[in-house]
Amino acid sequence: MKKNIFLLILFSATLLCYGQDDKIYTPTNWNTKVSFNTSSLKGYGMHIGLEYPFRKVEVTKIKKSSKQKQILKNNYITGNVSFYNQNNYHTNLYMTVGYTKRRIGHKGFFQEFSIETGYSRTFLAGKTYSVDNTGVITEVSNPGYNYFLLNIGGGLGYDFSKRKPSIPLSVFVELNVNLLTPYSSKSMYKPTLEIGVIYRLPILSTDTRTIKKTK
Repeated sequence: MKKNIFLLILFSATLLCYGQDDKIYTPTNWNTKVSFNTSSLKGYGMHIGLEYPFRKVEVTKIKKSSKQKQILKNNYITGNVSFYNQNNYHTNLYMTVGYTKRRIGHKGFFQEFSIETGYSRTFLAGKTYSVDNTGVITEVSNPGYNYFLLNIGGGLGYDFSKRKPSIPLSVFVELNVNLLTPYSSKSMYKPTLEIGVIYRLPILSTDTRTIKKTK
């Protein structure tokens, strides 16, 4: 009986130590993301966002030559404000929150995937009029529509800080698809292309859950 109790205590202590070793938190800077975008290659706009790092995985690969290379898998919660303007059609302003996963190779090149959801408000170009049941025509003030927006995107880029830590800057290009609904009782898809920079904020950081792996 005493032997069983001792083994149970030993097993519990082993699990506890394993759990403590797995919970590593490291200071990680927030990012700001700024880009120019084009919608359907007919309009232009701008995107500004913040990236809050909540989880990252550091994978160290050891080659036969004993050389090591590190791959980072960073996970962010994002908040974004964007707009684009299509001449003679409308201006679209939208605010979203979302999730971004970014995989950075040991040379600094990265791939990322993002999904966002939020609110979109369009402002129609030119004057818009409405006609009531009596036939009276009036001009509509700030004409436009409200939409639920879903954005899915993927991109490629390069992180300069992997080679030069003194340069906390990345460049990227990303292709997104915006789903606006309801649109005339249906949904409207809008592709957008972004080109921009990601800057690591030196004055804003948080303790991020970090998982370290060796292969």
